[in-house]
Amino acid sequence: VECTTMEILSVDYMELVAAGDMVDKDGNNLDAKLRSIVMNKREELKRSRVLHDHEVFSQLKRSSIEKLLSTMQFHRYQPGDFLCKQNELADRLFVMLSGSCSVHIDQKDGPPKKVAEIVSKDGECQVFGESAIESDGDGVRTATLIAGDGVECTTMEILSVDYMELVAAGDMVDK
Repeated sequence: VECTTMEILSVDYMELVAAGDMVDKDGNNLDAKLRSIVMNKREELKRSRVLHDHEVFSQLKRSSIEKLLSTMQFHRYQPGDFLCKQNELADRLFVMLSGSCSVHIDQKDGPPKKVAEIVSKDGECQVFGESAIESDGDGVRTATLIAGDGVECTTMEILSVDYMELVAAGDMVDK
């Protein structure tokens, strides 16, 4: 199955919003709604301390984790959508807010094998894709992740470049 993505330039997006073309069926501005959703999700992550308590971020100052939260991107994946593919550049870490995804590993002979399921339930966030952070941004994915069946998978994602900027700026915990 091939996954196709489309990029929208922010200039084009802003023109649509300014023209009133980005509205829901009731005429509400979707840009404002999306901004509100993202801000709420960032605040939920901050309150839950999911990043503060995760070993990948244990060397970061509290202020650095706050900076990471402010750069996180919100994504929605429909059932069957690819979050990432094995052997692609590992450019982001995932924090699953809701839903599930299956983990598949390519096999030498035959189709990829499902080896695990990652599930976010009862409001518990799941952090995965650490290779994006641990490899200094030049690692590759070791598995393919596919959004679970029957329910949307929502994530907040940290780009490895944002993490590396904090490290380069000396924003690690003082020892």
